[in-house]
Amino acid sequence: MHKTPYYIYILLNSAIKLPSTFLHEIAHVVVALLLGCRVKGFSIFPKIEDEGFITFGQVQVGARFPGVLFLVGLAPIIWNIIAFFIYIYDVIIINKFITYAVILCLISAGIPSYQDTFLAFKGLISFSGAIIAALLILVIITFYYAIQL
Repeated sequence: MHKTPYYIYILLNSAIKLPSTFLHEIAHVVVALLLGCRVKGFSIFPKIEDEGFITFGQVQVGARFPGVLFLVGLAPIIWNIIAFFIYIYDVIIINKFITYAVILCLISAGIPSYQDTFLAFKGLISFSGAIIAALLILVIITFYYAIQL
């Protein structure tokens, strides 16, 4: 019986995930730049780490304040919000099939990785992170009550 080499699976999986990986990593880059961070590295191509773990993309960011890392780490979640509004408002992109493919790609891009979550909570456990989290909660509460009016 012929077995397909492992790298063929990696190549196919990477090709399928490339658009989502690009959107995911570009969200980190845009938020980092908007917050005045320095982007040290950017990659959307897969890399096989130790023990066969695959990293599909990576952004290296230098921040002056650790709290900023909270927002940079969770930046890709914006794609889930966009996908939600495309679905709720029944926005049609060319046809229904393309629309659902775009929604699926956005949802895939919006899933935070382990590294994203680690970075976000590392940034949250700092004085500047606590201030950013408090401001974010205040904005959410204000937005909630503004909708109720």
